[in-house]
Amino acid sequence: MSKRGIVYACSHPNWFPETIRSAQSFAAHMPDIERHFFAPPALIEKFRGRLEPAFSRLIPLERLSFSHRPRFEAMHRAEFERTIFIDGDTLLLKPVYELFDVLSHFDIGAAIAPHLFHPQALQKGIYEALPRVSEAVPEWNTGVLVVRKSQAIRAFLDNWARLFEQCIRRGFMMDQPAFRSAIAASGLRIATLANIYNIRANVEQHIRGQVKILHAHGDLPAIAKTINSKFRLRDYQPDPALIEGFWPAKSE
Repeated sequence: MSKRGIVYACSHPNWFPETIRSAQSFAAHMPDIERHFFAPPALIEKFRGRLEPAFSRLIPLERLSFSHRPRFEAMHRAEFERTIFIDGDTLLLKPVYELFDVLSHFDIGAAIAPHLFHPQALQKGIYEALPRVSEAVPEWNTGVLVVRKSQAIRAFLDNWARLFEQCIRRGFMMDQPAFRSAIAASGLRIATLANIYNIRANVEQHIRGQVKILHAHGDLPAIAKTINSKFRLRDYQPDPALIEGFWPAKSE
């Protein structure tokens, strides 16, 4: 088994095409790195013909703790020592081998969510319900995580899942506030990645340098054609015509 790898997890057939597109972008830019795909067995069988060319290995998930968040089981079962866990609504524009090197000094790495705190979580009182963390600490986006395998990470995953369940009981279905509280309590060393490794393409933000990973539901190849037209500090404004699923949210 390779020491480094890319891991995807998906539980809804509507997300399969973009996940395959993402895996193909990694295959093009980092062909020597294995790409593993976790999903319910029925979906793997249904899409096997399209999945096999894009992934090195297909791994069935017989049971899911959260039907819309298979990442928890995938993160527990991933066999790589150093892993990039990535959402399917992403596109790799440039190789990111350096992300694995982050784990020489840290246990986990993630980029800050550009909106800092989710508006719906604020409205529902999620941050007050979870174990308190200083408001000076923002959220990290969990769509791109680099993780070094360890027992401490396994304990963190269990606590993250428990806190996420609390969020779900309050009607909030996203896992980032729970991630924030779980990280604060874990003692893990987290590296805050530059946003070029996880540009939330539906959110306006400032960018400096060459974007390497785009992240949003939408026409990411079209966005990729212009987002790196310059590398200096610049203001990114999402084009609603290229974004699917939700209206671009302002970052303030």
